[in-house]
Amino acid sequence: MIALFGSALGFFSSTIPSLLGIFEKRQAHRQQLALLEAQSKHKINIANAQADIAEAENIYKHDQTLATNSAGWVTTFSATCRPVITYLFLFSYLAAKTLAIFQAYQSGIELHENLDLIYSDFDEGMVSCIIAFWFGQRAMMRKK
Repeated sequence: MIALFGSALGFFSSTIPSLLGIFEKRQAHRQQLALLEAQSKHKINIANAQADIAEAENIYKHDQTLATNSAGWVTTFSATCRPVITYLFLFSYLAAKTLAIFQAYQSGIELHENLDLIYSDFDEGMVSCIIAFWFGQRAMMRKK
């Protein structure tokens, strides 16, 4: 009985190195797969960054071509179009809010209690959209 047990133990103990080798190979394959996935993500990020750089360069080249081949007033109008629209919105927004505050003051409404009627969530969203448009583009591009 002991001889049978000893021979079985010897047989099974001889397979332990090959079983350990199988587990080591599986771990090495997992590590290699994780490394390849990380490398592919890195290459994709590099390709996206290069595409963004090329797009920005082409936009600047296009604007420069338009500026050199156009009349002076066309270049000036093109450069000031968006800022002028923003200024017009800002002035109309400030005028509307000033009139709302003035009207509330004239009718005797307590401003500190009813300020949420004058400055609502819509106003907050519009102002944040304009600020994000002018100042947040590069920050959002960095987050990509």
